[in-house]
Amino acid sequence: MGDGVVVGIHMLRLTRDWDDVTDEWKPHGSWFFLELIELVGPDWSLPISIKQIWYDVRLRSGCEKLKDWTSSVHNALKELVLQVLVDNFKITIK
Repeated sequence: MGDGVVVGIHMLRLTRDWDDVTDEWKPHGSWFFLELIELVGPDWSLPISIKQIWYDVRLRSGCEKLKDWTSSVHNALKELVLQVLVDNFKITIK
């Protein structure tokens, strides 16, 4: 599905963001999209994979407000993720 790639662990690296104030690379930390999924995970038994949730979010109107899955536009991303989850639950219970 999509843009998945199988690589060895030696090919992985930590993501860093450039800090213009300090002129240093800083660890990025957690991605808000994944934090959202972890937040709803215990309360909602997710009927689809996290990868599928992200693909469905990208197809939604309003996704253009997000640069990519690392976006910090939290409210817009949260709304899109919840729309995708609700729609998938409706399909699941039919």
